Amino acid sequence: MCRGNALKKTCVFCGLRPEVKTKEHVIPQWLISLTGEPKREGKFGVDWKKVAREWRSENAWYDKPDNYFRTFSFDQLCFPACAECNAEFGKLEDSAKRVVETMLNWGALMGSDFHVLLDWLDKVRIGLWLGWRYLEKAPYKVSPKFHIARRIGMHDRMIYIFRVGSDRKRLYFAGCDLPVFAVLPCCFSLSINSLHILNVSKDWLFARRIGFPYPKVIYEAAGGRGCAVTVEAGRGRVMLPLLQQECRLEGTEVYQPMYPEQLQMEDIKGLYDVEYVRQRSRDANKGIGMVFRREGRTLVSLAEKPDVGWVPSVRHSVELIDDAVVLQTLETQMWLHEKFLKLDPEMSAEERRKWKDMGAVCRRASRFYIGVVKRGFHSEVDRGKGRMR
Repeated sequence: MCRGNALKKTCVFCGLRPEVKTKEHVIPQWLISLTGEPKREGKFGVDWKKVAREWRSENAWYDKPDNYFRTFSFDQLCFPACAECNAEFGKLEDSAKRVVETMLNWGALMGSDFHVLLDWLDKVRIGLWLGWRYLEKAPYKVSPKFHIARRIGMHDRMIYIFRVGSDRKRLYFAGCDLPVFAVLPCCFSLSINSLHILNVSKDWLFARRIGFPYPKVIYEAAGGRGCAVTVEAGRGRVMLPLLQQECRLEGTEVYQPMYPEQLQMEDIKGLYDVEYVRQRSRDANKGIGMVFRREGRTLVSLAEKPDVGWVPSVRHSVELIDDAVVLQTLETQMWLHEKFLKLDPEMSAEERRKWKDMGAVCRRASRFYIGVVKRGFHSEVDRGKGRMR
């Protein structure tokens, strides 16, 4: 039986009650098979209720961490979906499978391939967010205002790509089980055999620093409804780094500005009708930006000609990579929380108090987990294993 039957069964793609119900594997079956035995057991997030009930010290966690993780087989991680939605998004899965298989062979890719990959990561990230609501039985009283179909290709997005010097088989995703992800599902990492990807997506994530129109202030209202205030014309120049969050590991950085929602806003859509934005868009009429790769102190647009320039030049050690990628994911989530989660001034006092309390819970859980990961991470670095910036 698939996990997640305690809540009302709605489609993870459209949010409606399925007339013809199917099962959607948020982590697709082709990926599970590509990384090992499909029925193998995996660890699916920290059971924070158990942590709160039993945890007494950081040492208790570190000495027996497996006690606090949910464990079941990979093929059980599936959730309700409409048959029609499942079939429609199956096309994206087919395209993503080709791209991921090429990446695992460190082959040549072009800009449209990364566009597919970023769409697929939007699907997986939001699918895991919705899936965790089932596993956690709707924690923190956060009711989703959107589902997968309404979040693919909507916001600025980027990936860090890291390579490990090993042919091991593994599938692991990090950051989805923390309270901060339940409130702000904008960052997670996915490790596929020797390939590690950290994905970040948020409205206006790097709009200002890539030279596109941007808001001076962003308020995050209750229920995840974003409210941008005072949008300014873009400065027409790039400021690196696009994300002002240090990356611990050497790898490849890929970015794609997205602005389809902004084109629906009558008062600001004219700010995008400028040459600078049009020249940096795959489809300016749909709000789809070009895909860029960072090369040193410049951004290079990825052309529709396959090349291997995206392949990371550094191969990290197995001993370093796992904790380092998890740590980078957790720290990036904290950075996003502090940068973007500002409360709407129009909130009621009761709402404001609720979200402040929730923010405190998010920060406390993330800092605790970061401390645990750092302990293992630094023990490897101190022994001289791996390579780090």
